[in-house]
Amino acid sequence: MNIKNPEFLILYTLIPVLIFFLYYSYKTSKKNLLKFCSLEKLKEIIPSFNKKFLITKFTILSLSLLFIITAIISPRWGYDWKEVERKGANIFIALDLSKSMLADDISPSRLFRAKLEIEKLINILDGDRVGFIIFAGSSYLQSPLTHDYIMVKNWIQEIDTEAIQNPGTSIKSAIETAIKGFSHVDIGSKILILISDGEEQDEKTKEMAQEAKKQGIKIVSIGVGSSKGAPIKYNGSLIKDEKGKIVISRLNDSMLKEIASLTDGKYIRSRSGDFHLEQLYRNFIRGENESVKLKSGKIQKWKESFQIFLGVAFILMVIEIFLGINFKNFFSSLILISLLVNSSPSHAFFNINKLKANNELKNNEFSKAKENYIKELAKNPKDSRLNYHLGVCLYKENNLDQAQNFFNQSISNNPKDNFLKEKSFYNLGNTLFKKQEYKNAIFNYEQALKIDPEDKKAEFNLKLAKKLLEEQNEKQENNEDKENQDQNKENKDKKDKDQKQKQDQKNKDKEEQEKNKDKLSKQELENLLMQIKENKLPKNPEQQAQQENNNSKKLKPW
Repeated sequence: MNIKNPEFLILYTLIPVLIFFLYYSYKTSKKNLLKFCSLEKLKEIIPSFNKKFLITKFTILSLSLLFIITAIISPRWGYDWKEVERKGANIFIALDLSKSMLADDISPSRLFRAKLEIEKLINILDGDRVGFIIFAGSSYLQSPLTHDYIMVKNWIQEIDTEAIQNPGTSIKSAIETAIKGFSHVDIGSKILILISDGEEQDEKTKEMAQEAKKQGIKIVSIGVGSSKGAPIKYNGSLIKDEKGKIVISRLNDSMLKEIASLTDGKYIRSRSGDFHLEQLYRNFIRGENESVKLKSGKIQKWKESFQIFLGVAFILMVIEIFLGINFKNFFSSLILISLLVNSSPSHAFFNINKLKANNELKNNEFSKAKENYIKELAKNPKDSRLNYHLGVCLYKENNLDQAQNFFNQSISNNPKDNFLKEKSFYNLGNTLFKKQEYKNAIFNYEQALKIDPEDKKAEFNLKLAKKLLEEQNEKQENNEDKENQDQNKENKDKKDKDQKQKQDQKNKDKEEQEKNKDKLSKQELENLLMQIKENKLPKNPEQQAQQENNNSKKLKPW
């Protein structure tokens, strides 16, 4: 027996994963459905919800996957020997297996990508002989020149950096091994495809390249990696130098370019992991050797058998599809669906659009989902599920006021669907919680728990909302007390200020009176001085009597 694609054997791990998923889906569905009705009633409503039936269905699905994976892996029994006349070139492929080829500047690593590209080249070879050389600090002829491409590919798949223990990169050694491998070749061109990151500076490599040219060997060198470089991860840790610094491996293509030039070959730099080997083969290798006839020989051609496994998988899937169909209602259902689609194309489009919106909501594309839900609500504004989903989109976008409105609409338009109503109450509670309206949030959480007492999330959020409401009320009371204290203090300060202003005014008036009194005395003084100046001062009594006597002696007019 021969396995064509052994790299896909890992896909067999999907079978236990599928079995676990089907079992988990069954248990979850059963638990959710039993919330609304008993098991006996459930079996009446959904006849296919039967343990034996589901085990049969799941077994068929698992077997289908088993045969599909087997078809992909493609095991083959039996082979024929086919005699062919070989035309073309003699090609050695030398692959660098030094630790630096584990760098990931070409994803997933330089070595992995190189092996993949070599296999692609072997798949397009047509009559050419191919051999395989591995090298690091030393080199080794893994496969001589042969027409058995399958054997060479198997060697390539199995090798890794542990194949050669000598560390380093000796391109010189790889060229030397290729020269020995070509020593018995007398027909056809000799091509050495050398794949490496070029981390070698041995001058003797150039001498070996010149020797290869003398032997008629052309070297096609392929530089793998980037000039920026990347760290080397080996056995789960990064390789470090003697000083403890992380080693960065960079492409050093100067030597690769030079040896290609010395042998009239070609240099290819792989920047993104594509080696362009198909183009190289068509234009450079095959173009010069199309008419060169190599020895005739026989090749082992395995008989393909993947069609058998694929056919069995297809039959099992068809059986699984028809297993759950009630043929009594099958054709009537088809007719009904046809009538619905033909009579109401807008309704059919609605279902597609709704599924699209649901998928966008599932993928967190809330803006796109919101637009589609709004379009559908315009056609059916009382659809409680559409209102609920639109509320979810708005909640996710933090548009809480509108989300609250649509959750309320979902609840009011939904008299029967308790599952959806419970979710609407719960999410409405979350919306109000986010708005810090804890009292209303508590009410909605309690409504949700009345419908589904097992809702742990609603129970947790209810306890948290009650706690935050107590803290909010306590904080509000403290704020009111503080406001009253501040108001009393403000009134007292105002009263003290008024009293101080009155006292200040009183003192000011008193000062003004004193000042006015001083001003009056000054005026009286000025009047007195004026009287003295005019000799009008009052006289003493004796002077007054003398004055009156003198006046009496004067002649009085008549």
